[in-house]
Amino acid sequence: MVEIMENNYGTSIEEKRGEKGPSLHLLQAKKTRRMFGAIIDMCIVTLAGMILSAVAAIPLTGFNEMNTQAYVEFEEMRALFEATKLYKIDEEGNAAGDDEMYADYLTAKLSSDAEVYVNDDVLMYYYVENQEQSVAYFNREILGLPEAIDGENASPFWQYGDDVNEPALLKADVKDQLALHLAGTTSESTSALYANFKTFFVDSMKEARTHFSDLATTIAAYDEYAVIILAMMERSAIAAGITFIVVSIIFYIVLPLIKKDGRTLAKRVMGMTVVGMDGEKPKPGSIIIRGVLEIITFSLTLVFVPFLNWGYSSFDLPILRIGDFAITYLSIGLASFAISLVSLIVMAISSDARSIHDFAAHTMVYDTNMWKTSKINEDLNK
Repeated sequence: MVEIMENNYGTSIEEKRGEKGPSLHLLQAKKTRRMFGAIIDMCIVTLAGMILSAVAAIPLTGFNEMNTQAYVEFEEMRALFEATKLYKIDEEGNAAGDDEMYADYLTAKLSSDAEVYVNDDVLMYYYVENQEQSVAYFNREILGLPEAIDGENASPFWQYGDDVNEPALLKADVKDQLALHLAGTTSESTSALYANFKTFFVDSMKEARTHFSDLATTIAAYDEYAVIILAMMERSAIAAGITFIVVSIIFYIVLPLIKKDGRTLAKRVMGMTVVGMDGEKPKPGSIIIRGVLEIITFSLTLVFVPFLNWGYSSFDLPILRIGDFAITYLSIGLASFAISLVSLIVMAISSDARSIHDFAAHTMVYDTNMWKTSKINEDLNK
């Protein structure tokens, strides 16, 4: 017979096995210890899942081969971008900002070397050399000069030289004021001109880059690279998710079934035991039900497995895909968080500290520390 008893140390189960038989007293595990144990279990499962997925599961998906292919595609795309001179990319793949690009452009435009003036003009290079437009087109459409030399010039910065088919020149006063500003002789007018000319350059660069991005060759190169990256992300995410599930099943179901006591590693180390409502060891069915619900409840950490590799974009990655239907990491994380919160509330308000999986499996968690058992026996014998 099993009785729920109240004493100074909390709720306990007393199993009476006859007058001469032994009496077993189990003290209910504290809620804080159960929460701490659950966190330890989650950390163990997450760490084991991450390690196994990294060294075994993900490589089996062909990830390393795709990574090599992605590198090749990236280098080809990088070469395509650099060929326009609209992008200045260092060895680590970082692109120069507008300030650095503007400084180089301004140096070229103020140079007295005609070759530098033309060759280091990234805007003219893109349209004339890369896109094979005429110099006249560049002068007219990009710099805003009139079609004819004697036409009305509305450009605040540029003017024609001897021919509309030759590179346009900075107006003499514009060039002088920009040179003074760079030399440190600044005034309100030179500062305003410097800022306005920078605005012209930045806006022109944005327009040129948009033009380049809309080209069929650019779109095709990006799509080829993006397809490989997306495949890598999805395969690694699915592999990591399956590994996490397998590890969770072993941890929360298989091992507790083998030991026949329903205890996880953290419960075993922290001296907690799982018993049925009759005070006996939990039945296999109860262990399975309990384990399945624990996996669902504690799957919140699963979200962070692909996050470490792919950042916030990993939330939309599938953990399982069947045709067009996919279960994403974000949906699993939100569902797990909601269930965990409900389970925590249930345990907090429950008089016997039972969570959702305890109620579903008809189990309870008790403390197996012997000194507490002895102390209870001393109180009962007084």
